[in-house]
Amino acid sequence: RFLHAHEAVGTRAVIRAGLSTEELVPPIVFREGKRERVKEVLARHGIDVGRCYLYSDSVADTPLFEEVGHPVVVNPKPAFRAEALRRGWEVVEWKGRWKTETAEDALSEEWLSWEG
Repeated sequence: RFLHAHEAVGTRAVIRAGLSTEELVPPIVFREGKRERVKEVLARHGIDVGRCYLYSDSVADTPLFEEVGHPVVVNPKPAFRAEALRRGWEVVEWKGRWKTETAEDALSEEWLSWEG
């Protein structure tokens, strides 16, 4: 609700007696599974994946980075940085207070206009 999102993509846990368990509900949204699930959501809404941006620091998101038109790798570990640069993906370093601020601060006007 805070982000005003209408839909989210993620792996769900089984809930028993109001508590999350370690059991997961298929499909598992990870690597290829995440790419396929995101493509389904985008297609349902008529959104061209080639116009989408992906921001992630995870090598596990490589299948999704390969799909979007604007991949941006954030604060990658050295090996992933090298691979991202080899593939021509944008690499950014977000440091400082960004990592310690609250969600409200991250979405403030200052951060919405921040260009790194």
